[in-house]
Formats: sequence, C-alpha cells, structure tokens
Amino acid sequence: MKWLQLGLLIIHCNFSSPSVPHPLHVSIMQMDHNSENKTLQITLKTFVDDLEKSLKTFSGEKVFLNEIQGSEASHKLIQKYVQQAVGYKVNNKAISFTWIGWEIDKDEVFIYYEIPLPRKVKSIEVKNEMMMKLYLDQVNVVHLKYGGKNRSFVLEGLETGKTFNLVEQKD
Repeated sequence: MKWLQLGLLIIHCNFSSPSVPHPLHVSIMQMDHNSENKTLQITLKTFVDDLEKSLKTFSGEKVFLNEIQGSEASHKLIQKYVQQAVGYKVNNKAISFTWIGWEIDKDEVFIYYEIPLPRKVKSIEVKNEMMMKLYLDQVNVVHLKYGGKNRSFVLEGLETGKTFNLVEQKD
C-alpha cells in the first residue's frame, strides 16, 4: 500500500525545476487500454538528464536530447534503448511494441509507443529496467488503466517486473 501511495504522490509532483538537481530517480509508465484499436497505448515519462546518462551508458556516446530532438538518429537510439530495457507479455506471450516517438517538455522526456492486444486479455506482464543499472535508487512506477479499473505497482531494487492479472477472481 505504501508503494501505491508513493506512486500516486509521484504522479502529482511537478518534476520541472530547471536550476535544482532532482533528488529522485524515477520513471512513470502509463498504460491505457484502447478498446477501439485493441491496443495498449503507453507513455514513459522520466527526467531528461537521467535518460541522457542512460543513453550514454547504453551507446557509449554522449547524448544531449535537446540537440538531437526530432532527428532520425534520436528515434532509433531511444527506441533501441527502450526495446532493451522494457518488455511485455500478454497472456504469457511476448509482445513487441510499435514505436510512435518521443518529445521533451522542460526537464521531462515523454516516450510513446503501443502494443497490440488479443481479443481476450487475461494477464499483462511488464518488465521495466529503465535506468536501474545506472541508479541504485531508481524507482519505476507502472500504471495500467484497463476495463475501467486503475492498477499500479512500483519496481525497485532487484524487482524489475510484475504481472497484472486481469481475470476476475471468484470467491
């Protein structure tokens, strides 16, 4: 319960403080079910400087997202990083995502993509290792809006994945 409260607090925080380094290493993944398109639309949100450091570690080159925003190279680099750090299984079957893009708003980066869903979804397993190799205190909050219900969990430390069970349990 305390992790859910932390996650909700993080959502409401304003991370934009250009002159002060942030004391928290966090990413927020918002997954929204689109029943019309039968997809899960996903937005990953994190700090620009944290992602730049992670991309540098991943690629071996210095990365300044404000300078490469909108370039084909930036899309490919971030997409490869996300594919390596994030994964999904729907009904225990691995699913790849369709890349949409990314953008910067002040000190935050928003990454967009979606995954296709089958007609019946029993479970969604999420792996999110973004920046966990770089920051020991990294926290990755995952939110799912599916079937009119909101579910959340927090990944930290050695815990890099969890499963949302969407089948209603009968007593």
